[in-house]
Amino acid sequence: MAGFENTDIKIVWLADYPEFITSVSEWLHTEFGRYHQNSTIEKRTKRLKKSCNKTKIPITLLVLHKGMPIGTASLIENDMESHPNYSPWLASVYTLSEYRNNGVAKSLIKHIITLAARLNYEQIYLFTDKYANYYGNFGWLPISNEMYHGESVTLMRLLIR
Repeated sequence: MAGFENTDIKIVWLADYPEFITSVSEWLHTEFGRYHQNSTIEKRTKRLKKSCNKTKIPITLLVLHKGMPIGTASLIENDMESHPNYSPWLASVYTLSEYRNNGVAKSLIKHIITLAARLNYEQIYLFTDKYANYYGNFGWLPISNEMYHGESVTLMRLLIR
């Protein structure tokens, strides 16, 4: 994207920018709603409001570019009801399309991993439908490939301690 530089971005707590909850809810519902049965923007908004924390999960981070949100990621208790024994999860990693391939998601993921370590978690999980190789480049290991709500996904884990 022309004119975009990583120096123009900052990673912040959603808790400090609640005015962006509605727009982020819309992004995430559009991108990931298929993975949550009976998902609505209203339910997503309610979950995001609960993730306005800084010291306990759920926690959501935003990337701001010139004061406007362009990406998000969360650290949550569980992201797959089929695996309640795995926790916590990197979830809802999303970057607006015009800002992709500029390191935004990579920065968010690093911040979430650091946050999980600060909260004394030894490992972190995620699932992805198409980015297993991307996460594998950062040390995430596949646990399984499975069907989840009609989609083929890869369940992955990262040891952080």
